[in-house]
Amino acid sequence: MIIKIEDFDVTKINVHDPYDLDENIVKIDMSIYNLKAIMLKIDNLNVLSFNEKNIILDLRNHESIKKIFDNIDSNIVNTIQERKITKKLKTKFNYRQLTSTYSNKDNNYDILSLNVNFNADAYSTQIFESKNKKLSVDTSLNLLKNNSKVDLILEIIGVIFNK
Repeated sequence: MIIKIEDFDVTKINVHDPYDLDENIVKIDMSIYNLKAIMLKIDNLNVLSFNEKNIILDLRNHESIKKIFDNIDSNIVNTIQERKITKKLKTKFNYRQLTSTYSNKDNNYDILSLNVNFNADAYSTQIFESKNKKLSVDTSLNLLKNNSKVDLILEIIGVIFNK
């Protein structure tokens, strides 16, 4: 089920028990409602930067989106702290927020930074020009330059701890 970002209820996020992916990585899955994937639809954001590992989106004039992502971050961190997950894992806890503030000599504004994964695994990034026209990685990299706009569906799958 895809939920518009404006309709998303952060309090419905389920944070599951941690498990080892390998000797260095621990994962905590997240879901919503009846263990459904968290799929958020976000419309009309400007692309500030895009490469094979990351996309940075401009949140200027999108204060409500920033607030929702701040609430998602807060909910995740609070749940991890309340359940003492990092203590059980015997690991330090550094959490990279989804949103941050970009600053230079002339501007300060909020951005949304998301990982991009073009590998052919279960959670790979897919980019479409239209509903049925999937783009190649190279075409996507050329198309999504500065000043482009995107509508996106973001799937939040979990938190990864690197021991």
